Amino acid sequence: MDFYAFYTGQEFEAYTYLGAHRQEKGVVFRTFAPNASGISVTGDFNQWQETASVVYGLSDYPFTDQSYVRRRQGTEHRPLNIYEVHAGSWRKPEKGEERFYNYRELAALLIPYLTENHYNFVELMPLHEYPCDESWGYQATGFFSPTSRYGAPDDLRYLIDRCHAENIGVILDFVPVHFALNDYALLKYDGTAIYEYPHSDVGFSEWGSCNFMHSRGEVRSFLQSSAYYWLKEFHFDGLRVDAVSNLIYWQGKEERGENQPAIQFLKTMNAGLKKRCPNALLIAEDSSAYPGVTAPVNEGGLGFDYK
Repeated sequence: MDFYAFYTGQEFEAYTYLGAHRQEKGVVFRTFAPNASGISVTGDFNQWQETASVVYGLSDYPFTDQSYVRRRQGTEHRPLNIYEVHAGSWRKPEKGEERFYNYRELAALLIPYLTENHYNFVELMPLHEYPCDESWGYQATGFFSPTSRYGAPDDLRYLIDRCHAENIGVILDFVPVHFALNDYALLKYDGTAIYEYPHSDVGFSEWGSCNFMHSRGEVRSFLQSSAYYWLKEFHFDGLRVDAVSNLIYWQGKEERGENQPAIQFLKTMNAGLKKRCPNALLIAEDSSAYPGVTAPVNEGGLGFDYK
């Protein structure tokens, strides 16, 4: 990780250094918490006081989608027929089974449905780990953690790989606007407001969640690295960026004026992702009349492919 780039909001691979990383012997933990008085790790050695997470290393999953990736190059403007789906409620197991279908089971059920109905893309609602089923993933806590509701990270890779085998692209809903309030996640991460604004007038979204503070370089690097992580490490074909108007305008309200740090974040993120993943589809969920959303960044636009 380039430390200068991280602090100035230019980093896209912070996840390769920060976080939990498996080593030959044990796990290395690194975190950005400049105001913390101390950091500790929980485990069976201290009776799992507080909360717990499962540690997965970056995977060497044997993707078989090389031919799909080659076919995809240069076809980013082909007609799109996208099926949007929430993995947990699209179809449920038989009555009496209090569980979700896992990623591998979804591959067996969802892909035939997509091919039968001539969809060439599937858009998955957010899969970043999240605490509340009712949010459908739009209020996340783990921006580098595929939700364990549906299995392990490699199970998600399997689903994407099988989609590609059937010439179906996979888009992920990505939420860089706000995050869930749970105190085991990003809220006052080191005891202070690092990821969120310290002031309540812009600190909380209309959904009651915390707004990311995009004026801070470390926050921009965190989010850009998350976006790149899903594209690179899971072979997603694109991102549908949620609530873009809430990034363009303060609290999503045009009368409150433009949020210039967040607008610059979008430009930097989109330009950087296109440089690293030229064929990735970048889609803005935006209902505003803001000009240039799909214009290239070098022409003054936000750099999205579609709106």
